[in-house]
Amino acid sequence: MLPRSNLAVLAAGCWLAVAPLAAQPSDIGAWTTVHSQHFEMHSDAAPERAAEIVASLERFRSVFADLAREIELRSPAPTLMFAFRDADSYAPYKSGGEGAGVKVLGQFLSHRDGNYITLNADPSYLGSFTVIFHEYVHFLVQSNFPSVPMWFNEGLAEYYSTFLTEGETAYLGQPVERHMRWLRSNSELGVGEVLGATRQSARDHDAHGAGRFYAVSWLLVHYMLSDEFDRSDQLASYFSSLAQGEEVRGAFIDAFGMRPGELEQVLKGYLAEGSLPVAALPLEGLPDVRNVAVAAADPTTVLTGLGDLLAHMGREEEAARHLHRALEFTPESADTWAVLAYVRDRQQRLEEAHQMWAAAIDLGPRSASSHLLHGRHLMTLSEGGGLIGDGSDRTALADSARETLRVATELDTSYGEAWAMRGVAHLLSGGDVDQGITHMLRARELLPGRSEVLLHLVQLYVRAGREGEARAIAEGELSRIAEPEEVAAAHEEIERWGLVRSANEALRAGDYETGIHLFDQAISVTSDPDLRQRMEERLATMRRSLEGER
Repeated sequence: MLPRSNLAVLAAGCWLAVAPLAAQPSDIGAWTTVHSQHFEMHSDAAPERAAEIVASLERFRSVFADLAREIELRSPAPTLMFAFRDADSYAPYKSGGEGAGVKVLGQFLSHRDGNYITLNADPSYLGSFTVIFHEYVHFLVQSNFPSVPMWFNEGLAEYYSTFLTEGETAYLGQPVERHMRWLRSNSELGVGEVLGATRQSARDHDAHGAGRFYAVSWLLVHYMLSDEFDRSDQLASYFSSLAQGEEVRGAFIDAFGMRPGELEQVLKGYLAEGSLPVAALPLEGLPDVRNVAVAAADPTTVLTGLGDLLAHMGREEEAARHLHRALEFTPESADTWAVLAYVRDRQQRLEEAHQMWAAAIDLGPRSASSHLLHGRHLMTLSEGGGLIGDGSDRTALADSARETLRVATELDTSYGEAWAMRGVAHLLSGGDVDQGITHMLRARELLPGRSEVLLHLVQLYVRAGREGEARAIAEGELSRIAEPEEVAAAHEEIERWGLVRSANEALRAGDYETGIHLFDQAISVTSDPDLRQRMEERLATMRRSLEGER
């Protein structure tokens, strides 16, 4: 382990390159940490207010889980939560989006390494929870029901965003005024268009089209989940058909026994009844404030978490200031050094990053995310992104990355990104593609809606010679959830590796002309310029060898 004095010298040397202090918690000693079954939150609000917020999130999660009682909701990524006592305390940690009368009261920031929930804990701002509940639903849907259509994903998020507790009762499905205004002002709902919406079509909407999509999606979910018209069994049948690749319109007619036009008339009747029903749920049996634990926060943990949040917002220097301050409290904090090294990696300050990773690993980081970040750092080095003159063996670096990522998945067995990176690491020098497939299948289980996981699985399958399985993913699951360019990339991968494999077989058989021709064809279908250049260099070597033979 590095002596404390060496750590202090390293911290001081790096600190000289950091700009003067910007806004940071001035009363870090007053922060508390609240723990519950599914959440951990740091807050500078009054302890009772912080406990109330976490209890509300637990209640919300419990009510949402009731939507699908047969499964255990997964959260395949760590989530950092911060509740700030007021607008001034929150201001330095918003990711933007304010202005023109828009005030940010809460944010749910999702990144492949984890999630970040931030909110204004001031009790006078009730709207803080609306955005958190809405985005948290998206996270839970993506992690547990990735094949649901766009209208249900957005409608469900809007429906649950109104979750509210008063006295001994929780309420769900209260009217969303902006949607009600749109529905009152438009006689044609366009249900068929909404049911068939995709991510691309939703992005392409003008203001009126977007208003239609969100309002009608909300009304659809409200109708289908109301106690009077409960259609949860039909929804389950509908989602199952979609997951198996059935066409949207046909799946809907089969599941609900009506066409979109008929459903539109049903929804108009639902609206005409007057006020929409609001579900009232007794708080008895739901988590309450007595089930959370409140304790004084560790300053190093809070500052490291805030630094991590800022780093993933792309605000690296502000992140570095928080992390250096954390090291003033605990110079031996391995996880703080790991996040600081990650910051320097992002800034391409590789010499500093190299020293910081050495310090972090020497101290033994305890968090799975620290090992994930280090594993990704090693993968970058093994792919040729290392320090100039580093001289490290790429296979050795790849082996180190695989070992580091193994530790990450052992520390957190449900960390989807760590499993995904562990699978990708077997695409590097010295990897075992069969092991990579095993790890990537686990990642697909934990991250079922992540198209890049499927794309990497295609890459592993083709390298293992399992082209049929690769093609089945590209033509099936991937084509249903991915953007067109990702699907095209998967088919390109299959075609390229088929040609490369045939070229190698021809070369091994001594048929050099055919081998070179096939390899040239593989280059012609390759769109990635770096890979294309490497392949052209190899082809030039082949041709020189053939000329030498002659």
